[in-house]
Amino acid sequence: MPRRRHEVIIGVVWDDAHRTSGEVAPHELDHKPYRFTTVGILLRSDGVGVSVAGEVGQDGRFRDIDFIPRAMVVEEFEIAELKKRRRRGRTAAGSDVSAVHGSGGGSGQRNGSGEGV
Repeated sequence: MPRRRHEVIIGVVWDDAHRTSGEVAPHELDHKPYRFTTVGILLRSDGVGVSVAGEVGQDGRFRDIDFIPRAMVVEEFEIAELKKRRRRGRTAAGSDVSAVHGSGGGSGQRNGSGEGV
């Protein structure tokens, strides 16, 4: 059975625009995008871009959503798969304990600097 997109935690490496304020000499110009890695629950990934949520509520609604245009995406990688667990207990705040199952981090892929992602 295919899983729904919002059951996967992914990482997205992407290049972002930036701004330099104040005076800058030509040799000080930082003329390249800033590279970021965003991690979250995959909502959608298609030719337009990638939408990743930071949180999902007990009602299934998402918040803290990042949209990254496809042209800015350098790499996408799966980190873990979300699976429902039987209730074992409650946290101090009284909410259900949830679990994330997966590889424990990264896919062994490397970013442009040779570091693990």
